[in-house]
Amino acid sequence: MTRAAVLMLMQSPRHHKEEEFSETHEAHEHKMTKDTAEKWVSHMRTADGKSVSPPWTMEQAAQVLHQRNWNCDPVEFWAIMVALWSDHCAVARKYGVDNVDFWADMAKSWLDDPDAEPDKAWRYYKYVTKH
Repeated sequence: MTRAAVLMLMQSPRHHKEEEFSETHEAHEHKMTKDTAEKWVSHMRTADGKSVSPPWTMEQAAQVLHQRNWNCDPVEFWAIMVALWSDHCAVARKYGVDNVDFWADMAKSWLDDPDAEPDKAWRYYKYVTKH
């Protein structure tokens, strides 16, 4: 492999997007805001393409966090809980695990991913989803 090819492989698209981000946005926009989460959730569709209302309100998701004594951003937690449900509810139903406990655990696990860059929820919204 040529030196140029190695250098190209080392430069992931994520780093290019980060450079673009730094040039055009303020640092505080790295965080998922309530408005952004509500906008995102309002446009979510299940795997069959149907637009759906979220199965939980932001307040209900915050109650789950409080009951479990988890230290997560409640806005991110709610958005990710709904996003995971929206994308995977058919599979969860197939295996009989479509319940709030399952989705809460999945959202917490997703947010606590040790391999992820900081602000994973915001980055996922910004760079992966259609919005």
